[in-house]
Amino acid sequence: MNTTVTLGGVVVGTALHIREFAPAAWATFAKKAASKTDGAPPAAAAAKFNLRDHVPFLVGDAIGMLAISCPGGLIGTAAGKVLGFSNTIGDKVLSSGVGGSTVAATRDAAHAMDQGGAAVVVLLVFTAFVLRKTMQKPQKKALGTGMWSGATLGLSSAASGIAAAALVPVAEQLGHTLGGAL
Repeated sequence: MNTTVTLGGVVVGTALHIREFAPAAWATFAKKAASKTDGAPPAAAAAKFNLRDHVPFLVGDAIGMLAISCPGGLIGTAAGKVLGFSNTIGDKVLSSGVGGSTVAATRDAAHAMDQGGAAVVVLLVFTAFVLRKTMQKPQKKALGTGMWSGATLGLSSAASGIAAAALVPVAEQLGHTLGGAL
């Protein structure tokens, strides 16, 4: 299982976040700018940033962050492969696109999840799989993209890595509570 995030992987994970949030944020910005002028708002500015539209992505992001913290198994191995793919793509973009080199961007002392947290991750992945059957196509796509982004950025030393470091103990505690051990 791949547990090293490279700078290229961070670029890919961040690009996925930009892809999700930039259009709505830009539309909100454009609408505010158009309202300051007396002209009619442009068609792109008619949209509004609504956090509810991004819930599938954010849920997927959290699941991906937790999945990459799993010590192994099918879910941990799949998340590791996603991370390896993102690292490879991002490193190639950095080297051939701008002539840059890549470095490791993994946070220090990345925490491997215990059995209680792993049980919660299994339940979350199962729930996402079941709910995916009832989602519309854009929501399914956002959920999958969020899982990809979370698995890519979950061990990074960036803000997403810090969020993952906070999510892991919460999942572990919930797992211990579900299992009856405190």
